[in-house]
Amino acid sequence: LMMKLHKECGHPSRILTYVKKDEAYPKDCKWDELRELLRQKEGLDTFLKEYFRDEETNSNYAYLPFGKKISFEQVFRTHLTNAIKDYIGEVGDLKEWEGNPYVGLKSFEYDQASIFFGRRHLVYETASRLISLDNNDSGIKSLIVLGESGSGKSSFVKAGLLPFLCNTKQSAYDYVIVNPSMYGGHMYNGLLEIIESNFGFLANHPFLQELHKGITSETNFNYLSYELQNKDAKSLIIYIDQFEELFSDNLITEEERKKVILLLRGLVSSDKIAVFMSMRSDFYNRFSLYEEMTQIKENSEVLDLPVMGASEIAEIIEEPARKACLRWEVDAKGVSLNRYVLKDAVAIKGLPLIEFALSELYETRNEKDVLTREAYDKIGGLKGAVINYADKCYASFTEEEKNALNDILSFVITESASNKETYVRKTSVRADMEKSPLHKAVIDKLLDARLFVTGKDSLGRPTITIIHEILLKSWSVIAEWIEREKEFIWTNRHYEQLAQHWTNANKKKTELIQGRSSLLEAEYFHYKYHDRASIVLLDYLEQSFIKQRKTGLPWLVVAAVFMSLTTLIFILIKASKY
Repeated sequence: LMMKLHKECGHPSRILTYVKKDEAYPKDCKWDELRELLRQKEGLDTFLKEYFRDEETNSNYAYLPFGKKISFEQVFRTHLTNAIKDYIGEVGDLKEWEGNPYVGLKSFEYDQASIFFGRRHLVYETASRLISLDNNDSGIKSLIVLGESGSGKSSFVKAGLLPFLCNTKQSAYDYVIVNPSMYGGHMYNGLLEIIESNFGFLANHPFLQELHKGITSETNFNYLSYELQNKDAKSLIIYIDQFEELFSDNLITEEERKKVILLLRGLVSSDKIAVFMSMRSDFYNRFSLYEEMTQIKENSEVLDLPVMGASEIAEIIEEPARKACLRWEVDAKGVSLNRYVLKDAVAIKGLPLIEFALSELYETRNEKDVLTREAYDKIGGLKGAVINYADKCYASFTEEEKNALNDILSFVITESASNKETYVRKTSVRADMEKSPLHKAVIDKLLDARLFVTGKDSLGRPTITIIHEILLKSWSVIAEWIEREKEFIWTNRHYEQLAQHWTNANKKKTELIQGRSSLLEAEYFHYKYHDRASIVLLDYLEQSFIKQRKTGLPWLVVAAVFMSLTTLIFILIKASKY
C-alpha cells in the first residue's frame, strides 16, 4: 500500500522505513528453525534493497536502522521535521517554553511535565503495570519507587507518572502530593484530612471517626472500600514524596509511625485510593521491620529506578533546550557544545549536578540565546558548577554571617534514624530559625541563592530546608560543619524527640526531664545552644527547669556554689595541716 501510494502520488512523496536492530539470537533453536529465520532475513533484505534503494545514489536513504525505542523517537522526530520543512519551508522557531527549561537542584513539578525528559518510556511501562485489565475502570495499583539520592525519584512521579495518569479531562484520577515532614509529627491526622477533603461524603461517617481515634481495624477499612466502591467518585492517588522521612523525621514518634503504617496498609488495600511512595534505597530495609509494611509491598508495584543511559541523558540535555529555542555553540571542529556536555554527563551520572549546571548555563547564555563553551567552562562544567556557585555565595558572607550560618544549619541537618553515620536534611519552621535580624538576613541570602527552599507545614507555617542532599556530601562548608558538630546533632535529636513526646502527651509534667544529673546536662545544652533550639524544644527545657527549681536557683549555679565550697574546704584542710 505504501509503495502504491508512492507511485500514484502526484508530487514527490517520501517513505521512511525504520527497522529495529536486535542482536539477540533465538535460544534453544533447532537447525531447521534457524535456517528458516535466516531465509526470512535474506528475503527482507532483498525486499528492502529492491523497493527502498535510491538508484541514482545507490543508497538505502529510506532504510533507517535504530536501537532502543528512545533512539527511534529522536531519529524519527529529526526526519519528520526535515520532511515537513521540505514541503512547507522554514517557519522559524516555535518556542514552547518561556524561561529557564532546567530546574537546577529542585525536582520537577507537576506543571513542568512538558520539559521533563529521559523517563518517558519508563512512565508508559509503569503506568501499564498500574492500570490492570483485572481492575475496574478507575482501579489503580499502589506504587513504591526506590532509588539513590539524586536519581530523580520525585521528578519521575510528579512530572512524569502523575501527569500521564491525571492530566486529561477524561482522567479517572485525582492526586495529592505530600511528604511526612510537612505535618509536624502528625502525619496520621494529615492523611485522614486528605481522605475527608477528597471524599466529602465520608466526613461524618462513624468508621472515619474511629480512625480519627486511632482505631485502625480491618473492619473500618472494609467499610471504607465498600463506601468508595458504591459512590461515583474519581480515584485518588496519594503521592508521599521522600517517604524515608517517616523514619528520619525526629518529630515523628514510633507510636505515630506505626499508626501511619497501619493506615497506609488499609488505604493500599481499599478501592479508589492508591498510594504512591518514593524513598531512598537505603531505607528499603525498613519494610522488613514492620509486618504491615511487608503487606503494603505485597499489594503494590515496586520500581527500582534504573540508571539513565546515554540516549536518555541526551534527552534531558537537548530536549528542554529545544523547547525554549536555545542553540548550542558549534566549535571549529564542527562539534556542538551539547555533545561535550553529554560526554561529561555520562561520566558523572549525577542528575542534580547535570540539571544545576544546565540551569546556570542558561542564565549565562548570550543575547542570541546561544549556550557557549566559554560560559560552560566559566561555571565549572558539570562537576564544579554547584560547588563553585555555593562557594561564591559563602565567600560573600561576613564573619558574623558565617557564624550565624552555623546556627542555621542546626535546623536543616539531622542524623538519620536508621543509620547514625548518615546525615540527612530536615525541614524546620522558619520562625524557629530566625533568632535575630542577622539570622533572618542569612536565611534570605540562602533563599535568594536557591541553596535553601521554602514550603509550608500542615498548619500553614512557612518552613525551610536545604534544596538537595547532594550539598551535604559535595559542599565542604556543610561536610566540615557535620564533622565538627556530630555530638550536637546527636544531642539535639535526642532532646527534640523528648520534646515531641511531651507535646504529644498534652505537655504533662510527668513527661518533663527528671533527675538532677539529667537536668544539669539539659541546663548546659540550653545555655550553650539556645540559638540552635526550636521554640518547642526551648519550651520543653524551660518547663523542666521550672518544675525542679525548688530554691529558685539554676542547677548550674547550685553546682558551681557546691564546687566552690568543696574547693575552699579542701584548701582550709591543707592549710591547717601545714
